Amino acid sequence: MAGEWQFHSVSALIGRGALAIGDGYRAKNEELSTSGLPFARAGNINDGFRFEDAAHFPQANLDRVGNKVSQPGDVVFTSKGTVGRFAFVRSDTPRFVYSPQLCFWRSLDPKLIDARFLFYWMFGREFFVQFKGVAGQTDMAEYVSLADQWRMHITLPPLPEQRAIAHILGTLDDKIELNRRMNETLEGIARALFKSWFVDFDPVRAKAQGRQPAGMDAETAALFPDGFEDSPLGEIPRGWRVGKIGEVAALVRETVDPGAFPYEVFDHYSIPAFDEGQTPKSETGDSIQEH
Repeated sequence: MAGEWQFHSVSALIGRGALAIGDGYRAKNEELSTSGLPFARAGNINDGFRFEDAAHFPQANLDRVGNKVSQPGDVVFTSKGTVGRFAFVRSDTPRFVYSPQLCFWRSLDPKLIDARFLFYWMFGREFFVQFKGVAGQTDMAEYVSLADQWRMHITLPPLPEQRAIAHILGTLDDKIELNRRMNETLEGIARALFKSWFVDFDPVRAKAQGRQPAGMDAETAALFPDGFEDSPLGEIPRGWRVGKIGEVAALVRETVDPGAFPYEVFDHYSIPAFDEGQTPKSETGDSIQEH
């Protein structure tokens, strides 16, 4: 029942030891390394965690960061610069060190606050209105301080409802995450195959040695020559040639004013769209103009 939901001030929950909110460690450049735990910044939070390009913090120095190391169940909130990205630390998420661009909300009383419900609550209107109300208070980049977060409030349903909500939404998220990992695996296979065929020329080398190219059917293998020839770039498959991109493709510079078509929907691929989901974005002409 909606009437059973209870209003809590965040400061009261922190005071009674049910919730902890913290920010990241202000690391000096010389403290970071190429090995250790990922040092997570806002750019590493996008529909989960992406640590491929992250700097690292040596494990031998973790005593310096205190509780600013991730724990399973943490809800991550980008609170500086790019404000309003969220991620949930799963049991299989690699441990990482929080940077100052991030804050974490950590349930310390699972009988009162279900950690995964807390994560989904952050996507709701109650939290959105609160953090948006303070994010633009400075002339600099958007920022939501710890003091701002302490002054917030949260409405919690009974624990069984929290768990039911988290289970339903979590099941969908788990499926999305599984699909994402499968796509990453397929993309990795495609990259490896492209390198083998068109960079290392493995099928050509195999045929030059009188062998059937590994993992390739006869029809596909017939598309590759069985030897090499010299070129300005070095050795290339026989019959292939060196050329310029302009010989096979055209750079189109045509533009359109979306404001001239206020009711028409456009698919556009911009830097903000890439940052949000790495996919094209559909918007009406007038909304694009506003951006």
